[in-house]
Amino acid sequence: MNKNITLSVPEPLLRTVRKIASSKSMTVNGLVRRYLEDIARPNTEELSATEIKMRDRQIDALLKTLSPREVKVGPKPNRTRTYEGSRFH
Repeated sequence: MNKNITLSVPEPLLRTVRKIASSKSMTVNGLVRRYLEDIARPNTEELSATEIKMRDRQIDALLKTLSPREVKVGPKPNRTRTYEGSRFH
């Protein structure tokens, strides 16, 4: 069963990632899922030293991007605000 997660990233980063995903005929969700699968691969002995270094750099970059300094927390979601002004009203 898949679980949903919510990520908050700066708008310029999201625009860049959308372009990358589109160039690979993927969605942002698919790109993130593949990335997470790659970094969670359990058998690191199957990876070359170069692949391990690249994976570690990617993990560091992801953690830096998602650091608390980058995250802006808005109001707690509720049904009224979520559907306010939408076609679901």
